[in-house]
Amino acid sequence: MKVYLSIDLDYWGCYSGSLRSDMLRTSKRTATNIRAINTPVDILTVISHEELLQHVNASGCDVLVNVDYHNDIVDNKWTRDRKPGEGNWVNYVRWAPVGTYVWIYRNVVEGACDDECFTTSMLVKNTGWKNIVYRDRLILPWGSVTHIGIAVSPSYILYPENIDSDLLQITGQFASDQVNAKLSSIFGDITYETHNHNTKQ
Repeated sequence: MKVYLSIDLDYWGCYSGSLRSDMLRTSKRTATNIRAINTPVDILTVISHEELLQHVNASGCDVLVNVDYHNDIVDNKWTRDRKPGEGNWVNYVRWAPVGTYVWIYRNVVEGACDDECFTTSMLVKNTGWKNIVYRDRLILPWGSVTHIGIAVSPSYILYPENIDSDLLQITGQFASDQVNAKLSSIFGDITYETHNHNTKQ
């Protein structure tokens, strides 16, 4: 099993249903777990989630775990004659027929990008994924994570104070100058520290 971990910062930044201390704790724990991975990990940061698609398709993974306020998947009928976007990019993962998609959610109903097709059984039937799983917390075999993609999703960062600086440091460390400029406009200047977390670009 090879896991692609996809993180959208809106998982914390779009949500006001928890205490800020809880949000900071879970975002910090995510950063801590990333840094504790003891094998090389290919990390990429982008502005919009669909920009990770090439990275996902080339990863050779068979499990996609998406930590995201939105599930980013719809009935395939809505993707006909359309291009991948931030709300449907999961439909375009090439290894979906042999893969498992895991959505780590905040609110299943609010986060569903297709309100006509939002249960896991409907999505398996109508999207081509072999398996689809919904979970309300991030529990991972971290040693199986080989790739990580982080999407900033600035339009959905309504509560930037919810995201711990450790996760922002990782986000910025693997971002282009353009993405870092966007990060700075949302979160202010980010101080990068040197961490030995066996990552590669």
